[in-house]
Amino acid sequence: MPGLTTGGRSSKAKSAVGSMRKDNNCHVSTSTNKPNPMDDDAHLKISYTPGKKGGNFGLPLGAKLTVPDGVFGKKDSITCQVAPPTSRWRYSPVLPFYEHMTSEIFCLTTSLNVLKKSLVVQIPYYNVDVEHSEINVKGKWKDELDWVDVGFLRKEGTSTPCVELEVDRLGTFVVTFTPKKEAFEITPQGCLYNARLSRYISIRFPKKATDRPFQYENESTDDIAVLRKTDQGSWEIVEGNYKFTRTTVTFDVKTLSRFCVAKAKPGRRKRLTVAVPILEGRADKEKGEVLVFVNLQEKFWFMLVECVAETKAESRTNERRQKGFKLITKSVTAKVEISKNNFRRPPPIKEFKAKEPDGFEIFDGMKWNIGIADDIKIHYDSDLSENSELQYFKYLPESSRRFVIEPRTNDEKTLLGALSLAPIGLEDPRANEAATLTFKVAIDEETVKAYFKPEFVPEEEKPKPKREFNIHFAEPVVEKPVVVTTPRFKPIPQTVMERLMKSNRKPVFIEKESKVLTGRSLMTLAHNVPEGLTLAVHLNLPDSTITGIGFDAIANGRGMSDVTYKILLYWKRQTKDKKDGAVDILTMALREMGRSDIARVVLEKHQDKKELTAGCFDILAGV
Repeated sequence: MPGLTTGGRSSKAKSAVGSMRKDNNCHVSTSTNKPNPMDDDAHLKISYTPGKKGGNFGLPLGAKLTVPDGVFGKKDSITCQVAPPTSRWRYSPVLPFYEHMTSEIFCLTTSLNVLKKSLVVQIPYYNVDVEHSEINVKGKWKDELDWVDVGFLRKEGTSTPCVELEVDRLGTFVVTFTPKKEAFEITPQGCLYNARLSRYISIRFPKKATDRPFQYENESTDDIAVLRKTDQGSWEIVEGNYKFTRTTVTFDVKTLSRFCVAKAKPGRRKRLTVAVPILEGRADKEKGEVLVFVNLQEKFWFMLVECVAETKAESRTNERRQKGFKLITKSVTAKVEISKNNFRRPPPIKEFKAKEPDGFEIFDGMKWNIGIADDIKIHYDSDLSENSELQYFKYLPESSRRFVIEPRTNDEKTLLGALSLAPIGLEDPRANEAATLTFKVAIDEETVKAYFKPEFVPEEEKPKPKREFNIHFAEPVVEKPVVVTTPRFKPIPQTVMERLMKSNRKPVFIEKESKVLTGRSLMTLAHNVPEGLTLAVHLNLPDSTITGIGFDAIANGRGMSDVTYKILLYWKRQTKDKKDGAVDILTMALREMGRSDIARVVLEKHQDKKELTAGCFDILAGV
C-alpha cells in the first residue's frame, strides 16, 4: 500500500492544500480574547433558511451547497456542522487498515423530514497522491448506523480539490482514499496480464492452472523487497528458480498473495523473513510527539492534548503560546545504574540526570487512553467522560482533544495534577513503553482562590410596589343651572369632515410581554425542566455564564430547578426586545433538547394568552 508522497504535486496543488489547512487552523484553533476559548468551534457550524427560491450557499472550510427552488418552505432551515478535531471521535467511521480519511467530517441536517428534490454539495479534501491512490466518499444517512459508499464527481479546475455529491437526503459525509487496484479475469485457458499500475509487473497463468474463472486484484505498492505473505500475516521465502532481468524477477507459485523482492547481505538470506515485517510496519510511520497545553482562566480551566509529527512540534508549540497557552513538559523517571562486581555489599546507587525520551513512532489511527489523576479531575460536562481516547489522523491538519478540568476538592491550596497517556493496541513492548507518557501540571494557590471566588449573578429586578391613593370626596355644591345656548352654523359636508379627521400617521401597536414569560410562568417551567444546563446550551448562552450560575448554585446548596430558573431569568433579560420571537426561541430550544411535549404546552398557553401553571403539566403527564 503506497504512502502519500509530495514529489508529484504541482505548486498550484501545494498552495491549494496549504490554503485549506490555513483556513482549517484559523477556525478550529482557540483564542484567549474571548471569555470561553472553546466557543471558537462555533465557526465550524452554519445555518441557512433558503426559502422557496433556494440558491447557492457557502459552508465552513470552503464547502458549498446548491439548493434548487421548491425544496424548502419559508421557515425551513438547513445546518452544516464540521466535526471539530477535539470531538472528531463522535463522528469518525471505522475504516479498514488500507483506507484513510483525507477530509474533515461534514454533518448536514435540516428541519424537513423529506427533501422534494436533490441537493448538490461540494466537499473539499486535502491533496493525495492520485497516481497510486483512489478517492472515495463515505456517508452515513440520518437515522442510520452504517457507513456506505456514496456516488460522487471529482471537480477539476478548483483552487482546492473537492468532490461533488447529489443527494436526496442528508447525513454525515467524509472523503477517504485507498490504494489503487486493478482487476483482471483468469480462465482455465490461462492468462498473460501486463499490469497498468506498473509496466514492470506482468503475471502469467498456464492452462488449467484453475478449474474455474475468477477475479484477481493487483494492488499497487511502493515496497521494494522474493517473499510471500501468508494468511497468518507473516512473510516466508518463495523457494524455486528465479529468472532475473534488468528490472524484473520471474518465479513460479501455486498460491496468490502479496509478494515483495528484497536484497540481503551474503549469508543473511533467512533473516529477510524478520526484516520485511519491520520495513512493512515502518512504511507508514513517522516520529511523533504528544503536546499538552493548559489555559487557566479565572472561572474556566481546560487542557488541550494534541498529537503531531515531530517536525511540526516546534511550530505548533509557538502557535499555541502566541494565543496564551502554556506547554506542559513530559515527566521522565530518573534512571539508576547498579554495579554487579560486589554481590555482598552493592555500591550506592548512582542517579543520572533525566533525559528526554528519544521519541516514538506514530501512524494513522494510533490511539491513546487519557487519564487524569491527583488534585484535578474532569469536569462533569466534558466529553472526555464519554470517550477518553486521543486518535492521530495523519492526513488531517489537527488531531487533538480538549476538555474542561476542575479541582478535585474545595481546598484553596496549590494543586498538583497528572495527565497520563497509555497507547491502545500496541503489541511491541518497546513501542508501547516509548509511547506511554506522563505529564505533571502545577496550579498555584492564587489561581485556585480566584477559581472559587463567587461570581456575581444579577438578580431580577423586583417590581415596585403600587402607589396607593387616598381620595376624599367633598360634599357637592349646588350651583345655579346654566342655560346652554346652541349656536347656529352652516353644516360642514361629510367628505370634508372625513378629510379633516383622517390621520397621516401609521398606527402604533404596543406589544406586551407574553404571559408564558412572566416570573411565575418561568418558575413553573423550571420545576418541570430541571435540565437547566442543557437548556442553557440550546439557548446559546455563553459558557462562562452557564459555569458561573452552576457554581453559584452549588455554593448556595440550591437544586436543579433553581439553576433552571436563574438561567431562564438571565435569558429573558437578554431577549426582552424580541417579544413573540423570544417564545419561538424558547420552544425551539426545548424541542432540540428532546422536550417537545413541554414546548407544545408553552406554545398553546402563549396563543391563549395564559400563564403556565402546574396543572398544565399535570394534564400532560396524565396523557
